[in-house]
This record gives sequence, structure tokens and C-alpha cells, in this order.
Amino acid sequence: MGFFGATCDIALFKASDTERLRSDTLANFSIVPIDTVECEEEAAGWTSFEDLYDTQWKNSIPEKGEWIVFSYRVDKRKVPAALLSKKLAQRCQEIETARGGQRVSRKEKKDLKEEVRLQLLRRTEPLPTTCDVAVNALNGLVLVTSSNEGTLQNIEDLLVQTFGCDVTRLYPENNVASCLEELYTVGRRVSVGGQSYLVSFADEMTLTRGDGGEKASITAKNDQVSIEAGRRDGFSIGKMRVQIVGSGAAPQEEAGEEEGADAGPEDSAMYATLSQNEGALLLQGVKVPVSKVNRNDPDDVETWTVEKLGTLEECANVLTAIFDLK
Repeated sequence: MGFFGATCDIALFKASDTERLRSDTLANFSIVPIDTVECEEEAAGWTSFEDLYDTQWKNSIPEKGEWIVFSYRVDKRKVPAALLSKKLAQRCQEIETARGGQRVSRKEKKDLKEEVRLQLLRRTEPLPTTCDVAVNALNGLVLVTSSNEGTLQNIEDLLVQTFGCDVTRLYPENNVASCLEELYTVGRRVSVGGQSYLVSFADEMTLTRGDGGEKASITAKNDQVSIEAGRRDGFSIGKMRVQIVGSGAAPQEEAGEEEGADAGPEDSAMYATLSQNEGALLLQGVKVPVSKVNRNDPDDVETWTVEKLGTLEECANVLTAIFDLK
């Protein structure tokens, strides 16, 4: 799901030079559709966040407040394997019948398979997929709604080409396993932008055991007994859903602060499932408070987008403080 979804996965990047973050460079790297190009199997590039078929931003602009918002679109043609097998078998049978029963050789079959695949490819419509990208032109933070490592690498490469500066993935300096353990057992209070937040275990966790060979995992939701039993059996936290609740002021420095002082209304909490993949911290199923702005009203799209991105940035900043993302 993208920014319009109730939840979304978020990968965090940082651009090295905010002076180069201009929206007028997007069109140079927009996707070139392959609908009318026979046998072209894949194309990728930028397109409008509001209309995936508006590749030149004729009906909307990418600037939303301090954000540059657009989508990464991939058009792909793919022949279903079952259909290819069926058509190949029919083609081989036709040839063998014409030969009086002489079987098609392995080399012939290999060549026929490619011939049939290209014939089917010409009649196959490309299917588009998208994920959203938001670039904060003031501080260089980049939010991408994907957790697929291959897609994220392609987006990173294209961002570098588009803006002409380094755009790099943010990685945790602090040990992720230790941080997750702390968030589960006692929670963590952090101060970001003059506001304090309590980050703690929400309701769901996946425990894992085994570094090599046979691995095992346990997923428990609203089941503290199973979680504690798994931990006693040597399982460690692999993935965990956390809640982030903010208060109106920074935490007091003196000891003896009342537990739960940071708690606020339930609908003001932010949620994210945290795990580590190839060294990077993944934010999955990120959920933030529902906006009162109607995003379906064309006059309110920009207001809704800026508000949503601001809340996602708030969530990212809190987690950056805990994991020391750099």
C-alpha cells in the first residue's frame, strides 16, 4: 500500500544535498510506457503520485508543501507459465504430426519455446505496479513505501540519477536486537522536536531461533504467555509491533516520573512493525492517526498529503532516535 493506504511499509533514505532536490528533474526519468512496443518486457520510472498514468504531471504537481511526492512505476509483461507450457505442447504436437510422428528434439523444443513465448508476449498487456516516494526538500529525508530489497535498490539508483546527489539508505547504528528487547521489556522514552514519546511493545511479535540449518519461529498476538514461553525456550525477538505515543511536552529530567505519563488517546498513537533485513531497519504496517481532512476532495489532496507525510516523518524521527539511523 502507498501513502493513500490505511497502513504502509516505509523504507528510509537520506539525500546528501538538499539544494539539488528539485521536482523539475523528475520528467527526465519518468516511465516510458511499453503498451505499444511489441515484445518489450519491462519499463520503469517515475510517474504522478495522484495518477499513475500521468507521466508528465499534466494534471497535478509533485510539490506538496516541503515535500516532492511521486511514484515509482514498473510496467511488466509476463507470459503465464501454464499458458506457455500449453501452447508449446500444442506447437510440438503439430510439428510431430506433420513429420509423421518424429519427435521434436531437445534443441528444437528450446527454440520453439522462445518462439512461442514471444508470440504470446505480443498479445500480453503490461501490468503496472507502483510504490510511492516522498522527498523532503528541506532536510533530505526520503520515504519509500516498499519493503522489497530489489525494488528499493532500483529506486535508490534512480533517485541518485534524478537529483544528481547521493541518496543512501539509513541503517541502525544501535544493535537492533538489543533495542527490540528494551522496547518489549520496559519501553523507551525519547524526546524529538521538543515533544516526548513513549515507544513500547504493542500486541504482536515473531520469535525466532537458529542461526543456521533448521530455523524455527513463533508468532503470537495478544498472547503474553506464548511469548514468555518462547523466550524461556531460547527464542529471540525477530519482529515486533510497537506503539508510539506522544505527550505535549518533553519528559522531566528528575527521577520518579509517573509511569504512563506519556500516554495519550488511543487514536493518537502510531504503530509500526519493526524488523531487520540485510542490515536495514524495516518499518512495516505503519499506521498513523486518521486525518480529518477528506483526501477524496481534489481541493484537499495537498493538505491531506502534507499532514500524512508529516506524521510519517514524526514516526521516522522517533525511531531514528532509538536506533540511531544513519
